[in-house]
Amino acid sequence: MNAFLEKVALLPSTPAGGSVAALNAASAAALAEMVSRLTANNAQDKTIAKEMKEMEELFHDYRVKFTDTIDADAKAFAEVLNAYKLSADCDENIKIRDEKIQESYKNAVIVPIRLAKDILAMMQLIKTQFRSIGDSYITDSAQAYMLAEAALKSLIYHMKSNLIYIRDKEFTEKIEGVLEQLTLSLKCSENLSH
Repeated sequence: MNAFLEKVALLPSTPAGGSVAALNAASAAALAEMVSRLTANNAQDKTIAKEMKEMEELFHDYRVKFTDTIDADAKAFAEVLNAYKLSADCDENIKIRDEKIQESYKNAVIVPIRLAKDILAMMQLIKTQFRSIGDSYITDSAQAYMLAEAALKSLIYHMKSNLIYIRDKEFTEKIEGVLEQLTLSLKCSENLSH
C-alpha cells in the first residue's frame, strides 16, 4: 500500500475540472470551425460562404483562447493547492496561509467565469451556424453545441463548489449573481434549433 501512496503523491494534481471544461470548449470550437470551413468551401450562395468564413475565424479564435485557458485554469488550481501546503506552524504563518488560500480560491473562480462567458457566447454562434448549414454537417454542429453546453454546465458546478471556501461575502454574492445569470442563459439556450 505504501508504494501505491508514493506513486499517487507523485502524480500531478492538475489539470482539474475547469481545465477539462476548457478542453471540451476547445473541442467544440474546433468542430464548429471545421463545419464553418467546409460549409464555406462548398456553399453555392456567396452570402452563406462569406458568413461561414467569418464564423470560421471566430471559432478559430475561441479554440485558441480555450486551449490557452486549459493552462490558465490548471495554474489557478495549482495555486490553491500550493497555498494549502504553506506552513501553519505559528499564528503569523497561519494568517499568511489563510490569506493565500482565500486569494487563490478567488482566482480559481475568476478564470472559469471568463471561460464560461466565452462559452455561452460561442454557443449562440453555434446556434446561428446550425440554422445556416446544410444536412451534411448538421451532426458536427450539434455535437459542438453539446460539448460546449457540457463544458458550461460543469464550470457552473465547479465554481459553485469553490465558492463554499471563500469567506468574502461581497465577492461570493457578486459571483453567485453571475452564476445565476449564466444558469438562466443556459436554460434559455437549451434547444439548439431555437
